[in-house]
Amino acid sequence: MRRPLIVLCLLVAAPTLLAQPARTPATQPAAVRALSLQRVLVQVPEARRLKVTLFATPLSQGTSRAFTRARLLLAGQDIPLATAGVATDQPGNTLIHFEVDLGAVPESALTLPAENLTVRWEGVSDGGRTVVTVAGTIDPGDRSQLILNQDDLHTLYARLDSPSVTPSGLMLTFRGLANILNPFSFDVVVKGLDYRVLVGGEEVMAAQRPGFRLRAGQRSDVLLEAEVSLASAALAAAALLRGAGVEVTGQLRLATPDGDRLVPVVLRPGS
Repeated sequence: MRRPLIVLCLLVAAPTLLAQPARTPATQPAAVRALSLQRVLVQVPEARRLKVTLFATPLSQGTSRAFTRARLLLAGQDIPLATAGVATDQPGNTLIHFEVDLGAVPESALTLPAENLTVRWEGVSDGGRTVVTVAGTIDPGDRSQLILNQDDLHTLYARLDSPSVTPSGLMLTFRGLANILNPFSFDVVVKGLDYRVLVGGEEVMAAQRPGFRLRAGQRSDVLLEAEVSLASAALAAAALLRGAGVEVTGQLRLATPDGDRLVPVVLRPGS
C-alpha cells in the first residue's frame, strides 16, 4: 500500500530534516504591473522615425519598475522598436514613451487593420521578465484615440510639385507631379491612384492614375494628368484667375500580402 510507504519515508527522513537550519523563504516574483490603454499619441519628427506615447490607466497597484527592453505588438504582429522607452507615472495614469524606426518595420505592417487595432506593449527587465504591460484596442480613425497631426503626414510623405491648371482649346488641363516618399525598407506597389483636382477647395475634375512602384527609402515622382471641358469648369477657371490654390486628394490602392489596401492621400504644393 502506498500510504504506509510514504509515512515510513517521512519518519526516516525526519531526523535529517529537523537537524537542518531553517531556510529563508524564497522571494516571490513581483507581479506584472498591468495597464489599460486609453489613447495613443504619434509624432513624426522626421520621415523615418515615429515618437509614440501610450496613455494608460493602472489595472493594478504599484509603480512601473525599471525595464531595459520592450516589445510592441499590433494586431499580434511584432513591431521592432528603436528604443525601449521610458515609463512616467502620474497620479491616476502612466505614460509610456518610445520610438519606432519605420525602416525596420516589416512589410506585413501594411495589412494592419484600419479599425479595432489591438495594441500590446511589454516592458522587460534585465532578467528577461515582463514587469509592466499596456494593452487595449483603439480605432485608428478616431482622433480621440489616435492623436496624429495629419498635416505632418502630408508635409513629410507627399507633396504636389509644379501643378498647373490651364485652358487648352475647349478643355481645362491639369498637370502635376506627385512626389511621394516611401519610408520603409521594402518597395511598395501601388496598383492605382484615384484622385480629384481641387481649385480653391472646389472639385474641378477627377481622374485615375495607373499603377506604379514606390522604391524603398526613396522619393518617387509620379506624373498626374487630367482634363475637363472648359464649359463645365468655368467657375474653376475664374478661381484660378483670382489666384486660388490647387491641391489633389485621393486614394492610393496598395498591393499588400493580404490583398489591396486603400490609403488616403492629400497632395499640396510646397509641402
